[in-house]
Amino acid sequence: TLSTAAVSTAVAMAPGIHASHCISAVAFNPNGRTLASAAADGSVVVWDLATGRPRQSFVGRPGWPVHALQFAPDGSYLATGGADCCLRVWDVSDAAVEAAVTEPVAEYYTRDAPVMALRHAMHTLVAAGPNMTRKGAA
Repeated sequence: TLSTAAVSTAVAMAPGIHASHCISAVAFNPNGRTLASAAADGSVVVWDLATGRPRQSFVGRPGWPVHALQFAPDGSYLATGGADCCLRVWDVSDAAVEAAVTEPVAEYYTRDAPVMALRHAMHTLVAAGPNMTRKGAA
């Protein structure tokens, strides 16, 4: 198993990644090959578990902490949410990695409510946070 301490060690060994070195969230890909980590500086890194090296990295809004990560059931997309009140969906498929995709495929604003948790349930991505009063499918 990979612990937060192991991720922190990997981050420390990869200069320039997660500049704040403060890991705020982690999520394992259902495919078992990758792990995503997020930091207080707004950066997200998808790690290759076989090599321990970064596979893909992106920033939704620099300086705004990412609090929640959730892979799609098939592992090809990663949802991120955080203090900037935005839920973003990123393509983390092999094709996106080869194409060096660094922009989200979708963004959803949550109206003054930071995203604190994400979960998939019955083909619906559920976001939770303080003051959230609306629900919907993503």
